[in-house]
Amino acid sequence: MRIALTMAAAALSAALCGSAAADDDLEAQLSAQQATMLRMQNRFDQMQDQLDAQNGKIEELEHELSNLKAQLEKAQQAGAQNTAAQGGEGTAGQIQGAAEQPQPNAASQGNTAAASGPVTDAKGKALKSADDATKAEYQKAYKLVVDNKLKDSVPAFKAFVEKYPDCELTPNAWYWLGQVQFKQKQYPDARVSFLNAAGFKNSPKRADSLYKLGLIYKAQGDKDKARRFFEVVARDYPGDTSAALAQKQLAAK
Repeated sequence: MRIALTMAAAALSAALCGSAAADDDLEAQLSAQQATMLRMQNRFDQMQDQLDAQNGKIEELEHELSNLKAQLEKAQQAGAQNTAAQGGEGTAGQIQGAAEQPQPNAASQGNTAAASGPVTDAKGKALKSADDATKAEYQKAYKLVVDNKLKDSVPAFKAFVEKYPDCELTPNAWYWLGQVQFKQKQYPDARVSFLNAAGFKNSPKRADSLYKLGLIYKAQGDKDKARRFFEVVARDYPGDTSAALAQKQLAAK
């Protein structure tokens, strides 16, 4: 009898242990499933964020493409040998006269690509032509942007505009420096760069630089100043895609 009771107790203990082990296994499985679901949800959220970001860039990319096409047409009409490297430059000192107020471009007739005359600095002085070595330095900095090495492109463009303050490629260098700083939400630095780029008359980058200045002031909460920049772009560059974007900003409430 005692042996039978002992065996029964052992069987009950084994059953209880087996049940506990099963519960542990079930809990482990549930935890693993929850972890997997959490990882999937996080991945879904990341992909959704990436999709939203890409959708937000579509209009800007179309705008950039239109500007590039306009520059190409101008270069072809002028018989330029290097359409990718057309441009000019300004110095940091040029922002003093233009700072805080958008300046109309008296030479503009329609869009930036249609602006007449050579690209000049704020004093009306024509910019120097870029030799092959200068073009190579510019392209090296620009390639960093193309390769999405934005952090590395900042010192490269800064070095370029400091070394070549009166070169035909400098407005482009100031512009792309501003673009990188703008994308990184470094608004004070981007404002300086775009003011420099906008300081050159007849530059193909002027309209978009003025438009970006409007976006910067809007992001900083200065709606009145932003509106003034948008109005200048819409008025002086009616055929440019920057003007269309500026009109949207002016129409927005």
